[in-house]
Amino acid sequence: SKTPDANGVYASIEGVDSVFVVPTNIWAAVNLKAADFRRKSLFRIDQSFVGAFDIKRASGSILSFSRVDGSWRISGSQAAASRVEGFLSSLTGALAESFVWPIGVTNESQDISTSSLAAWGLDPESAVTVTMKCLDGLDRQISFGKMADEKRVYALAQGSKAVVTVSSSLKDDALR
Repeated sequence: SKTPDANGVYASIEGVDSVFVVPTNIWAAVNLKAADFRRKSLFRIDQSFVGAFDIKRASGSILSFSRVDGSWRISGSQAAASRVEGFLSSLTGALAESFVWPIGVTNESQDISTSSLAAWGLDPESAVTVTMKCLDGLDRQISFGKMADEKRVYALAQGSKAVVTVSSSLKDDALR
């Protein structure tokens, strides 16, 4: 518990018959949930590292964007650079707001079931998927699913190894 002045926390060391007072920031540093240790950034790239990207809508239609001589094109026509750059900035800077699967238990399966994906709207027929083609030759992908609440959607991220929630504005921007 905290000390009467609330600046310290009582602590003990196993095997030592004494009680110590330590600063409250030590308690804050060790009293974390497993999710607090997870990486929340979905991508470790800057938007300038993206050379092209596709947006697959739930209808199956695909919008393809590419950077040609410093300007963005969509299906061969000029695209609004400020909108494309704004979207990529939001996407590459996106953070997971919460973790849905895996929740972090050690005996949890490492494979996600198709029925679970469908329940979150993340199956291939329902999801809105953005695939970024990056300058290192690797693709980075995120799929957006159903609304988790009024401000967040489910997303399949991190190489399809995690279901998280993200701001619904990311999905809205992809559909726009």
